[in-house]
Amino acid sequence: MDWGVSKLAKEDIANMVVERLYFRHRNFSKRMNRILSKAGRAEVEKKLERLREEYGITIIKINAAYTSQECSSCGHVEKSNRKSQSWFICMCCGFSSNADINAAKNILSRRSRQFLANESAAKQRKTLLDVLQEEHLKRCPSSKHPAKQEVVGSCCMA
Repeated sequence: MDWGVSKLAKEDIANMVVERLYFRHRNFSKRMNRILSKAGRAEVEKKLERLREEYGITIIKINAAYTSQECSSCGHVEKSNRKSQSWFICMCCGFSSNADINAAKNILSRRSRQFLANESAAKQRKTLLDVLQEEHLKRCPSSKHPAKQEVVGSCCMA
């Protein structure tokens, strides 16, 4: 990370948008996930704090839910948009991209969205999904969507 921090300082970066990270794995026990989550998050937080203190970089944290399933072109959210670990193809508009680049664009576009921090994680995800679906309906290239609750999981080109 030191090489990265030095590079950031030379690049004169003012803001950094990052996703809130959760260090969990479904095959680990609750105890192991708790240990990983606390240790991993604490280490990342220290490095981000150092960036803020040493270089004055503003750190903006966003909710990462659906960033890998959302199309950065039209906003359609669907699990099957993510064809593989490395490739993204939108089931609505046909946009295709490297999955990491698509997710990074989504992370950057969410920097101005604010959701209620006091809501539970599940409620935040639901609120976020509702907002993403509404935004997609406004920008959808096909405008052939079924009822709102059916948008996720169905192709709007059908």
